[in-house]
Amino acid sequence: MSVTPLRPFARSRVWAPTATEAAAFDRTAIEQGVPQAALMECAGRSAAEILDRLFPKGEVLALIGAGNNGGDGLVMLRTLHAWGRPVRAVLVAERDHRDDGREPSGPAGDHTALGREALLRGWQIPFEKDEGLGQAPGQLDTLLRAASVLVDGMLGTGISGAPRDRQARAIQAINRSDRPVLALDTPSGVDGDTGYIAGEAVEADVTVAFGWPKLGTLLQPGRSKVGRLISVEIGFPPVPDQGFGAAATTPVWAIENWPRRGPEA
Repeated sequence: MSVTPLRPFARSRVWAPTATEAAAFDRTAIEQGVPQAALMECAGRSAAEILDRLFPKGEVLALIGAGNNGGDGLVMLRTLHAWGRPVRAVLVAERDHRDDGREPSGPAGDHTALGREALLRGWQIPFEKDEGLGQAPGQLDTLLRAASVLVDGMLGTGISGAPRDRQARAIQAINRSDRPVLALDTPSGVDGDTGYIAGEAVEADVTVAFGWPKLGTLLQPGRSKVGRLISVEIGFPPVPDQGFGAAATTPVWAIENWPRRGPEA
């Protein structure tokens, strides 16, 4: 009797774009009709599902930046809160998410976030700013250690060079908190193009990559900060055959390409 060989359900090749390539594809997808809000919703909900599976108990505290990475974090918190999970947010940014639904201004190439109220959809999330916590020594450390899980939603793939002082202080607090850390897309401080670390960088236990793992998270020294790397599909259109410059192979590729050996080999 013939037996059908086992085949894992996965792609044989997973793209590994640089952060720059991923950002350009993101903009193209939006221009072609994929709503930015839909991408952010899928990203945040997927990250919430992963966090709730891996770290099922306790308060979740997210450090939120002003760009799309922070928007993904807000959707994640809203989703967890709607499921009954205690959550809290700390804004670590020079500019806030606008509450009027318009996109805030930002540097060229920055994926700006939608308005905070639009992302939270009426759910009341405890929200404070890091600058208010900096007045008393150790106040941010105390807040982080009171949570069960920390989420890094500060810089993601948008970083160029070393983090600014306020982000660097928050990264240091995360790293000395002794709490499990889930990073969104790329740990803050890791260059998503090259893996280079110019200053402080979050030491994540888990990194949830949106669409594809970014090349910089697969290369050292960035890879050492990523922890377990989980890539989730969030609704992007297909990537052209020559869409990105690098790809990662999977067990499916190995099964398809490596010779089979008998058990006695």
